[in-house]
Amino acid sequence: MLTPNKEIDGRAKTTKSLFSRTTNVSIYIKAKPTVVWKILTNIEDFARWNSTILLLSGNLNIGSKLNVKSNLDLEKKSIYYISHLDPPSKMVWTNGNRLLFKSLISYTIDPYQENDSIFGMNEKLYGSLAPLILGYMPDFDETFSQFALDLKNEAEVIQKANNLISSLKK
Repeated sequence: MLTPNKEIDGRAKTTKSLFSRTTNVSIYIKAKPTVVWKILTNIEDFARWNSTILLLSGNLNIGSKLNVKSNLDLEKKSIYYISHLDPPSKMVWTNGNRLLFKSLISYTIDPYQENDSIFGMNEKLYGSLAPLILGYMPDFDETFSQFALDLKNEAEVIQKANNLISSLKK
């Protein structure tokens, strides 16, 4: 089980090598993992709560295609495929060709204490064409940090509402 610390502060960090770049962010969320998972996997509502995603469409099944338009490139839609789903703890999106250039985005939700979560997002860009392509790609740190903060804010509001509803039913 993870514990909140200086690495789980909601600030994205990027590491680079010649043939890859990896951006990570983790954030503590005062909401149950099931609440975070439900938000993260509600494709139709994604662009409402997430200021970094302008459009997300598709189906959430292994092998399904997702169309994504983010604030990183307003002109381009990216296509990702769902390669892993493990509710309510992990989801992985992929695109590209692992030999030439590939993107692998992992979303994780770990339980913390009784009713809280630690959310993590990791994107690895890699392949033989990475030295050529990565030089033209924007930095992801600010966008990843905002994504995590947006998810935290949405999840905590929903968790508070759920707690209020539960207390009124008693």
